[in-house]
Amino acid sequence: FNVQQNRTGGLFQTPFKRVKINGETHLKKIIHYIHLNPQKHAIINDFAKWKWSSFPTLISERGSFIAKNELLKIFSTKNQFIDFLRSESNETDILKVIESENY
Repeated sequence: FNVQQNRTGGLFQTPFKRVKINGETHLKKIIHYIHLNPQKHAIINDFAKWKWSSFPTLISERGSFIAKNELLKIFSTKNQFIDFLRSESNETDILKVIESENY
């Protein structure tokens, strides 16, 4: 990819971060953050319509390489997952979670 794009370095340089997920609550906050980020930054009005989101795949009945059944088990039902993403969330709390385990 670097040769093709005439660039050097790692593909995931700053500002990309990785976070160790510590438990189900932490995972839910990360899922919320990832899915709502384009909407938060006013790139799109509705996160569910974001072209590059995994959301449509996660709620569809079609097969996928995404481990969506495991993810949806966390929320009990597909509707609970959708309601969770549509709910208001404390952004400060989410940012604390994301920044707490950077390495």
